[in-house]
Amino acid sequence: MSLSMKTRPASHTVSPKVCSGFTLIEMLVVVAIIALLASMMMPAISKALQKAKVTACQNNLHQIFVGYLAYMSDHQGNTWTENAASGYQVIKKGGQYVATGKLIEGGYIETDKVFDCPASPGIKGNQEYSPGGSFSDYYHRVSNLFYGPLDLSYGPNTAIECDDPNIDEVPWSHSRPWHADGYNILFLDGAVYFVDVIPWSSGTVTAHSWWREVADKVRAP
Repeated sequence: MSLSMKTRPASHTVSPKVCSGFTLIEMLVVVAIIALLASMMMPAISKALQKAKVTACQNNLHQIFVGYLAYMSDHQGNTWTENAASGYQVIKKGGQYVATGKLIEGGYIETDKVFDCPASPGIKGNQEYSPGGSFSDYYHRVSNLFYGPLDLSYGPNTAIECDDPNIDEVPWSHSRPWHADGYNILFLDGAVYFVDVIPWSSGTVTAHSWWREVADKVRAP
């Protein structure tokens, strides 16, 4: 006797597909958290960028000092002499090197890129805004500000180059200081000091006294 067995197809329960994902509210919460974290980090990032520009500016001034030192060593410890026609930010005028541009002319500085302050919002030193003229982002002492020459015997507290503190020069009529909270000043011994508070120069009229009475006193006892 054979038994006939009928097989019944197994019943399969099909579960509905569940899609997991963020709801709109959850996405908004995530976006809000990211925005909050970004806002908390921005001041620190901004401060770090400012510090990096201060350091890059100081490196520029150190390179300029090396040029000064080499030049003065070759010229009995003296810099060149300028006159009222030279510019206190000009490194080339009418096709001729003037002021600190003479360091480029003499091969003591290889490139005028060192005259570009990375924090300057305006025209850089290697660019021109008038025919035949190129300009520095830094204030030169040996120019129509002081005339020179400077001598190595003047001592380490003698300021020779700095971030532009001028407030009435065009087209540099941007807010000062460029580094947000101070200036870099280069001294005759190669030291660069970052000064938080320093009076501004109001142009060539007060330039001579500005160097002697302000910049030179930054390190004075």
